[in-house]
Order: sequence, then C-alpha cells, then structure tokens
Amino acid sequence: MKTALLEAVTHDLRTPLTSIKASVTTLLQDLKPASDNENKEGLLDVEGREEMLEVIDEETDRLDRFIEGLMELARIEAGDMKLRRQWGSVEEITRTAVKRAALLTRDHQVHTWIDDELPTVRVDERAIAEVVYNLLDNAAKYSLTDRRFELKQKPAKRVLSN
Repeated sequence: MKTALLEAVTHDLRTPLTSIKASVTTLLQDLKPASDNENKEGLLDVEGREEMLEVIDEETDRLDRFIEGLMELARIEAGDMKLRRQWGSVEEITRTAVKRAALLTRDHQVHTWIDDELPTVRVDERAIAEVVYNLLDNAAKYSLTDRRFELKQKPAKRVLSN
C-alpha cells in the first residue's frame, strides 16, 4: 500500500512539474538569439508565449494544491486537523468549489441543481468545498472533453435522528 501511495504521489508531483519544465524550456529557447545558421521560423508569437505562461501558472497552482492536500493529510493522520464548523449554505459551498475548478473544467459543461428549500448546514465549509472540488477535478481528469457534469442536491425525504 505504501508503494502504491508513493507511486501515486510521485506521479501527481511529476505531472505538473513536467508541464512547467516544458513550458519554461520552450520560453527560454525562444529567447535565445538565432545564430547565422539557424532558422528562427516557428518562434513563439505573443499568443504562444501567453499560452506557455498560462500553463506554468495553472500547473504551479495545481502543484500547490497537491502539496497543501498532502499537508492536510498529514494533519489528519496526526490528529491535528481542527474542523471549523459554522452555519453555511450548500449552494454557496458548491458555488465556491465550482468556481475554483473552473480552469480544470473549462473543456466540460458543469451544471448544478440545488433545491431552494435546503436548510443551512453546520459544517467546515472549506473542507466540504474541497470534497466537491476533488470530485470535479477527478471528473475532469478521467472523462472525455466536452462531457457534462451534473451536481444535484435534493433534500432528504425524512430526517433521521438519534
């Protein structure tokens, strides 16, 4: 299990680093002056440079989120995770996660349906938004482009209590 986890972590760290490295290498190569014998055709135009910088920006954010997730996991394992429960709206929590995942889901359609009559909930909004974000991230990663994602929330038919 540890080997599988290490392989997954290594893959998740290398993927954004590979994109960042390729983009930076391309940008640096583009800056080098052409020698007399080199043909400088195919230089990056403004749009090409902007695209490389966007890749660097997105992948750096992705790497940062992954590292933050590892730190959070370490806090959970150590028993140091403190939930900050407060009353909040399911709609607002979902909206926050969908907005955060916008870059990841830009090649997909994301639709949300949330019942108007849902009560507020007492949760750690950040933690629940992270769960919804991770679901969107996985859906975007492991599905074909131009797929439709639907987030539906319906109220329970009856309330269970102790």
